[in-house]
Amino acid sequence: IVPDRWAIIAYLRALQRSQNAAIADVPEDHRGDLEKK
Repeated sequence: IVPDRWAIIAYLRALQRSQNAAIADVPEDHRGDLEKK
């Protein structure tokens, strides 16, 4: 059960980071895909 809790925490932190991410945080080979959207 404890590993599940840490997995949930890691997932939530990833979601939080994704909401505040800058384009500079994205690898260069994936930036083009984001800029098209």
